[in-house]
Amino acid sequence: MKFFNPGLIAALIISLLTGAVTDTQVFAATGNDKTIATNSNQNGVKTITPVENTAVEVTSNSAKLYSKIGSLSSRELSQGSDWKVGSELFRNDGSTYFQVSTDEFLPADAGYLYGTFNGVAKIATRTPAPLYNHNLKKISGRSLAPNSSWQTDRTINVYPADNTKAIVHYYRVSTDEWVSSDDIDPIVYTNSVTSY
Repeated sequence: MKFFNPGLIAALIISLLTGAVTDTQVFAATGNDKTIATNSNQNGVKTITPVENTAVEVTSNSAKLYSKIGSLSSRELSQGSDWKVGSELFRNDGSTYFQVSTDEFLPADAGYLYGTFNGVAKIATRTPAPLYNHNLKKISGRSLAPNSSWQTDRTINVYPADNTKAIVHYYRVSTDEWVSSDDIDPIVYTNSVTSY
């Protein structure tokens, strides 16, 4: 049974909007979805959303890290390195950051988020299935043969902006080659999700 206190929720919202709460984070849970709402006037942070079983691969050279308040860290991450992600930070200016340590955040444009597991993807199309890179750009001249099977260890999930279409999953079948869930049979899992 869930307890809901509308008076407390209203007081917290008013406190956030008026700036009465400056450093406090308010946890709001909806089902399994947890969001940490912060005062949008506090250091330009809009929201912080915890994530589970998610990692980021750094794709830029010497990716700079930032603190929650936006200060540049003295540390950088190497291209090709993988890091567990604890949460996503959304700033008021529309930028997104991935938390890779207690108070260090990687800009979203410096890497890509992925989920991990082990499975087999079988191509279900009658024609070769196109391959994409981690930016979901089609790779020219590369495809997978119909009815072939491929080991996969990562997934990228694409959520349509208008919420009218289903989520599209892309599964990694080589270093930076991904196949769309639209082109495969349901994944056959060979073991459980890797936890960090």
